[in-house]
Amino acid sequence: MDDLLTLARGCLSASQSSADAPSSSSSSSSSTSSSSGQNVSPSSSSRLQKHQSHIQRSRPVDFIIAGLCDAFQKVNRLTDLRPDMFHLRDFVYLLRYIRTHSKTTLLNSMALIGGGGAGQHNFVAIEPEVVLKALQRNFNGVSPSAFSDIVILFFSEVQKSLDRYSINHGPVLPFTIPARWRLPTTPPPSFNATTTLHSSHVSDVLDVLRESIGDRLKPGEDPNHMAARFIMVIDPTSIMSSLSYLFDLGILDHEKTHICTVSDFVEDDGIVRSHLISEIKSSMELGHTVVLVNGSPIYSSFYDIFNRHFMSVLGTDQKTKNYYGKVAIGSYSRPCAVHHNFQMIVHQPLVDLHTVPLPFLNRFEKYLVTAETVINEKLRRLPQHIHESARVFDCLRHGVDDFVKTFTPSSFYGVIPSETVGSLMANILNRTLATNSPTPIIPRAFVVDEHVRADDDREDDNNNDFDRVAIKKKSELSNSSNVRDIGCNIRKFIREANMKLLQVAKPESIYLMRHRLPRRYLVEYLIRQEHFSVVRFLQHLAAVLFTSGTTMNVLSSSSSSSSSSSSSPASSPSPNRRPSTLSSSPPSPSSPSSPSSPLSSSTNDTTDDDDREVSHAHTYDEDDDDEGGPQQHIAHKWIIFTRSSPEIFRLYNQVAYQRFVLGPTRSSWSTPPPIVEGIASGGGGGPLDVTVLSVTAFGSSHALLEEVQSFYSSTTKSTLLIISDMRSVSKNQLNYIRSIIDNLEKKISTIKLVAIIAHFPADRILFPSGYDAVVLQHGWDSTYIDSLGVANVDILNTTTATTSSTTTN
Repeated sequence: MDDLLTLARGCLSASQSSADAPSSSSSSSSSTSSSSGQNVSPSSSSRLQKHQSHIQRSRPVDFIIAGLCDAFQKVNRLTDLRPDMFHLRDFVYLLRYIRTHSKTTLLNSMALIGGGGAGQHNFVAIEPEVVLKALQRNFNGVSPSAFSDIVILFFSEVQKSLDRYSINHGPVLPFTIPARWRLPTTPPPSFNATTTLHSSHVSDVLDVLRESIGDRLKPGEDPNHMAARFIMVIDPTSIMSSLSYLFDLGILDHEKTHICTVSDFVEDDGIVRSHLISEIKSSMELGHTVVLVNGSPIYSSFYDIFNRHFMSVLGTDQKTKNYYGKVAIGSYSRPCAVHHNFQMIVHQPLVDLHTVPLPFLNRFEKYLVTAETVINEKLRRLPQHIHESARVFDCLRHGVDDFVKTFTPSSFYGVIPSETVGSLMANILNRTLATNSPTPIIPRAFVVDEHVRADDDREDDNNNDFDRVAIKKKSELSNSSNVRDIGCNIRKFIREANMKLLQVAKPESIYLMRHRLPRRYLVEYLIRQEHFSVVRFLQHLAAVLFTSGTTMNVLSSSSSSSSSSSSSPASSPSPNRRPSTLSSSPPSPSSPSSPSSPLSSSTNDTTDDDDREVSHAHTYDEDDDDEGGPQQHIAHKWIIFTRSSPEIFRLYNQVAYQRFVLGPTRSSWSTPPPIVEGIASGGGGGPLDVTVLSVTAFGSSHALLEEVQSFYSSTTKSTLLIISDMRSVSKNQLNYIRSIIDNLEKKISTIKLVAIIAHFPADRILFPSGYDAVVLQHGWDSTYIDSLGVANVDILNTTTATTSSTTTN
């Protein structure tokens, strides 16, 4: 304890620039006290004594230091994401932050614990607001409830220390948690909009993170003793959701941020990684912000940089200091210039946090960025005039949470309850705020049959487990005059959000819950959505995205006239379905629309430029059925989860098989969409405009990158299918593939369809998912489909028929 106190005094002694080095803090402290005492003039002695007396009556600094030390020794009892998460380096930077952001005062050393020689020390006057911010910067990276406990621990220990002082010296000002920061007693299961908007108890992690990213070296400041560290963003998912949130909120700027993703392909040897290291080194020199994803293979190259161990060299003007840090490539290291604006952010999935070495972990400021923090941030920024309407989002979140809980999270593939539901709610908030809509804009599930309705169950669905929260919330909102109109439709909103989550539900779970699910849910899953044939799903998706009369970013506007409505495949009646085979063809664009078609009503076209999705606005009405609205917010990049089968493996390397699966006969279409363009009648002939890749066929990330670049540079290729065998393909490889697709599509002006078919053996269905489900993040969406939807007998018959026809001719 004495050594820790000595270290803390050294860190907070403002007269020492290097006092926070544990090896020299004790000797530096004593030498400073004596030198300071000799330099105090008699003329200023009375003023200093008076000022010292005032400070000691306010809050004796050294007793605050003792309280901070006591709290630090107990803090690891409260960590929940990783045992023993905080160490001495975190405490040193806490003290550095306090020193940098506090006022300096001159104190008599005789008032310090442990005595010491006569004289004065320059110590900082420690205020509660500064301590709170220092804790947020240096003892974060835990759950909100755990961080609340940490704050309570530090403030209570400081107050206990001050109480000991007051016994002999009289009362002092209490050291209380700032009033602007209200502590939640328990972690909220979901956000409460009213509380979020009208109190400050919500975690301001994003504000602190924004401040940390913006920290820059001040003129004359030594980077070796800077109060800030580089940043680690802890992601509760494996799909880089946290980074998506930071870009969406503007905390990170696409133009000023370089994302460096380290892939883990087998043949990614030293050359590939050396290239990545060179890219980071260039960003260091230019002062960019670098986000390092899956960077463990190259962490050792930046050991000195992470430690903030820099060398200073005078510039040519003999006045300006330039700083250099050693960067290692293999067995060689050399000093590289480090710009004063350079910032490094390390992305760390929560699932792998326990494997990170503690010494490495403690070199960063840590922040846990969840969907919950993003939702709170967005709700906090709502305009004042629609604060009351935010209650609708609270009710909507409760209803969707209850659906997942009642249906059980294991019934969905890749769903993390808090994060998946949270990301859906964040997406709804984004769309609603972007359009200033008084009602939630909920992204609808992609359906292949829009004309099947479930109007006959309006009454018998009122008493079931899945609607109890919706009915309760509808009653609550109906009692509020400001949101009564919206509250009447809350059941519709909750159901529509639940339908979106049904995209990743497993068929066997639907079967087991069939007696408890409302009929509308069964109709939605079994008939309207596609969960039995990947082929059928892709055919309908391509028809919606690429049918003649459709622009590349917005579907053509629907009108009441039959001519305009007939141009959309979504407005045509659906053929009879046989989900397990390919016998049913996609809907014909030339078919006349049904008189009762919901597309006969007028709609407004909207474009989501951020997500680049095909979208339609939809006006809600009390009499409007959930299933009656038009297709809305259709993603053009999909992750399709399915079971492995021999047909999937053949899809990559057999052209005839690709023609059969991806090229139905032209006679089914009056105007063939691009997915079947170039396919001759009968399944033979010209080149496919579909590129099919298999992740396992590539040994290096560079080879895969070249193929994807070739697809995006092609003017004839419109669809990319990537086959991913989840037995051998890692999450990091899929993240890498998604990142290069996101980067490459920014360089083109048209939308191309991308589908990653992530398949796994049937015996792994009960195990945790190989990849987390994506809910509309930067144009990506997810669905679970039970099979490819084509059997060997189908391809055999088709191939035989084609061969016979060719022989006859």
